[in-house]
Amino acid sequence: LDPLRELQPEIIAAITAYDHGVIKAPTGAGKSFLIRQICKMWPTARILITCAQAPIMRQTYVELKEMFHYGEVGMVGDGMCEPKARIVCCVDRSLLKCDLDKFQVLIYDEVHRAAAPKTADSLGKIQFARRYGFSASPHGRSDSADLHTEALFGPVICQLSYEEVKKTGSIVPIEVRVYSAATCRPMTYDVTTALERHGLWRHSCRNKLIASAVLDVTAELGPDCQILISVAKVEHAVHLGKLLPDFARVYVSMDAAARLRWERDGLLPKGVHPITSKQ
Repeated sequence: LDPLRELQPEIIAAITAYDHGVIKAPTGAGKSFLIRQICKMWPTARILITCAQAPIMRQTYVELKEMFHYGEVGMVGDGMCEPKARIVCCVDRSLLKCDLDKFQVLIYDEVHRAAAPKTADSLGKIQFARRYGFSASPHGRSDSADLHTEALFGPVICQLSYEEVKKTGSIVPIEVRVYSAATCRPMTYDVTTALERHGLWRHSCRNKLIASAVLDVTAELGPDCQILISVAKVEHAVHLGKLLPDFARVYVSMDAAARLRWERDGLLPKGVHPITSKQ
């Protein structure tokens, strides 16, 4: 295998010790790297690697192709269909395009997604493979289907905490500060959009709390620190921009009628044009 970082030997040891199970490890533990090592550890086994997200599978496919012989790695889904390779990267929606019983090892990245009904039905057709799932949060599905994941892959066989991985230097430390909105006037609307518009996007008290958090961070880290505020709607960005005029507004699209209304209300400077998709 390639040289393993601290804590990674424990994961490899658990995989060799158990025929199935879930590895619970936070982002930064090197799950993608470990998946590649599993493919090297069993050099003749037929291995199926799957995930719900096509970009992740495409990246895994590209990385594996650089490590193994021509034709040894295939991709199914995302416009490709190479199901006969020894190692197959497959988007979970395309599992039935593969001869599932021929695989000896199954690896599911972000395994908490495996309990989705159609995915679980497809995975249930695999009878003989060793099964391993990777996830930072294998429990806590909103549909209470965690037991389905355990039925498919078994219990957690190796668990690394965020603090353990942080000590290795693999994760940038994160500091969390909570600003209470208990003093802000609550909003009650029956329609979700109205509740979000007046309770989040346009809520002046709540937006002032976000602006005060920006001032606190700037005072501590200096005026040159880079700050990203993530919002769901361009309307929220516009209202926050009024309080934080030095911030750039980045968005996918802006409705022309809404832009004129925001100009009229003084939330946007006159003549501001929406950024293009390229920008």
